[in-house]
Amino acid sequence: MNEWLESVKLAFTDEQGVECIRRLLCAVALSAIVGYERQRKGRAAGIRTHILVCLGAALLMILSDEFANEWMQSGATVWMDRGRIAQGIITGVGFLGAGTIVNHGRDQHGLTTAAMIWFVAAVGVAAGAGMYMLATLSTLLATFIVMILDTPYGLKGRVYYTLNVTMKSGDMNMDSLIERLRTQKKIKVKANGVVLDRENDRVSIDFLIGTKSDAQHLAVQESVIKLIPEAITIDLRY
Repeated sequence: MNEWLESVKLAFTDEQGVECIRRLLCAVALSAIVGYERQRKGRAAGIRTHILVCLGAALLMILSDEFANEWMQSGATVWMDRGRIAQGIITGVGFLGAGTIVNHGRDQHGLTTAAMIWFVAAVGVAAGAGMYMLATLSTLLATFIVMILDTPYGLKGRVYYTLNVTMKSGDMNMDSLIERLRTQKKIKVKANGVVLDRENDRVSIDFLIGTKSDAQHLAVQESVIKLIPEAITIDLRY
């Protein structure tokens, strides 16, 4: 017990120990900013996950420095590459981030959270290496980007659906169908595919269409029903 207390006291008085503590605290503070932004939006990986990933990366980089220093003090003539541990950290965290990605048909959720987990690992590497300015600046930039681009003034992409239309083979006119769909300003036709059912004399057509938001889902389906009255079935899905 006394030996442990002495080691703790030495860590807070020794210049090298204070520097290690400073690096760990920097990693915790910066990752907390990113984690809070994710948790505030109700994402699966919140403030605790981001702090632990960043703190672990910083700890490994500090250990990498310690191993390199011991290697040099031992008089070794071969240089120890401290970047190898950083490479392993980034690669390993990539698998953790992949666990936050969920696929729903053509739609993917969790990509930004996965990217942020990978990012805080990089911040931890920078903080663990003592690059405080680089770690702080990159954290502020990343937080600014995810907050600004998620506002009404940010860049908004289209939401894509698969529109399946089934009709009799004799009623199908692909050019006419595409033209009718394109008359609607709410939707944008991207691609199509055709499957023939000769036995039932039917044809199934898939259109990849894009809308500006999820809220237009039902409105688009109602518009398509009016545009293609000869259709037997119309299905709009992710």
